[in-house]
Amino acid sequence: MRAALVIIFIFFTNTSLLQAQDSLSLKKFNLTCKPLGLINPITTNATAGIMVQLQKKLYAEIQAGYIYSFRISDYTIYNMKYNSGFKINTELKYFVLPDVYIGAQLFWNNYSRFENRFFTRQGGSYSELYLMQKQINTLVGHLKFGYLVILPSSNFFIDLFVAAGLRYKDVYVVKNNTPEDMGDLIGADLILGINNEGTHIYPSAIFGVGLGYKLSWGTSR
Repeated sequence: MRAALVIIFIFFTNTSLLQAQDSLSLKKFNLTCKPLGLINPITTNATAGIMVQLQKKLYAEIQAGYIYSFRISDYTIYNMKYNSGFKINTELKYFVLPDVYIGAQLFWNNYSRFENRFFTRQGGSYSELYLMQKQINTLVGHLKFGYLVILPSSNFFIDLFVAAGLRYKDVYVVKNNTPEDMGDLIGADLILGINNEGTHIYPSAIFGVGLGYKLSWGTSR
């Protein structure tokens, strides 16, 4: 809610200024990226793409990204808990003003999560370390409201947005080398149950910041 209020406040305090500057309009082709993905604690990702003008006020954006884990400790033997996969993001943006848009977003995350976990053996007399691999597929649909901030005397722009919708998530075990006499899992992932096995559908709401660059070739309509 606070993020939405900030965007609305910036919109009302800057719209008249931005409308007066024709140079603030986007080009036909614009490079984009999601820098906050680099510090996402759950699905760290490096994502970039291109936004293309389809009609005078309508743009389509497509991005691709690599999902990984940025903490060195996530790759150590006893604390191993890292992700590896990809994401695809698609968006349609309709500009109601030169700097304000409403849009629809659909993105797909497909990655494996590798975890070393301790299981009890022989009735709990001792524990042993085993590697588990989970496959996680997430499909998310959002409606978006966004505001572009064009940096002065520059082709760079910042995309501030809020979005809400639904998230579909399917989690299943691919590799589980545990023996038949294994006992309880020690140190289970309890963070919101985000990686529990099964199919899950739940609401999704995000605030994000994108970074873009207007390419010099290709004038907007």
